[in-house]
Amino acid sequence: MDVNCIVCHDLNSAISIEHIIPESLGNKLYLCQKGKICDRCNQKFSKFEKKALTLSTLVMQRSRYSIPSKKGKPASGEINGLKINGDQNFRKGFVEIRGKVKLIKKQGSTDLYDLIVGTFDRDESTPCTKLFFKIAIEALYHSKIEIYNKYDGQLENLRRFILGLDNKEWPIITSSFGVNEMIDIPEESIINHLKESHIEIKFIETFSSLIFCFKTDEICFQVDLLNRLNSDWIHNILNNDPFARLYPIYYYKVFNRGPRIDKQ
Repeated sequence: MDVNCIVCHDLNSAISIEHIIPESLGNKLYLCQKGKICDRCNQKFSKFEKKALTLSTLVMQRSRYSIPSKKGKPASGEINGLKINGDQNFRKGFVEIRGKVKLIKKQGSTDLYDLIVGTFDRDESTPCTKLFFKIAIEALYHSKIEIYNKYDGQLENLRRFILGLDNKEWPIITSSFGVNEMIDIPEESIINHLKESHIEIKFIETFSSLIFCFKTDEICFQVDLLNRLNSDWIHNILNNDPFARLYPIYYYKVFNRGPRIDKQ
């Protein structure tokens, strides 16, 4: 039986299994109902998903925890000239990094160092933003249908952005501010399953926003699903979290925040 795709709305009879969170991030159980994502949208998703998983800090997440690719190979990718590979024997905590190190932070008086590789390759955040939007719309439909139905009509700009019909970049923030007040999206069994891969997905409603958070043990990504230019939310986080970072970096000027100090 044909059903409507929740992204493009087209009738389809797709039978492929859609992982709400990519399998390459360790998700085996959190799946979207067959047909709710059509084959054409699935093909578009695969293009930005590959970039998000190999050209952002997500490749570090996959490498550290030895999460294999769909083909069973160790994680690999590149961030700002550093080539990153997971351990060939899938040992957790073993990561190979090659390239010219630009910034190293020493841990106090010890001989240990923190290597800072950046969040996105060349500050290119769009593939990750699209991936998080894709995860958000599927997860809300699957696990929080009342929230999905409430905001469905306000998600058209998000859908156009995911599908490449609107290429204007969408701001995303890395910050843990406010995450503790957010609500888990999946049911408890899936929450526990995702925690095995050190991943959480959450949301919170505000007066004018629907904020989605994709959290790893290293970093929290937050994005407004409804508004591309939500200045109140942006300023609130940047004013309260000195470690917060806004991407793409030109949005600092858009929101009159002045120049960034660094490129962490």
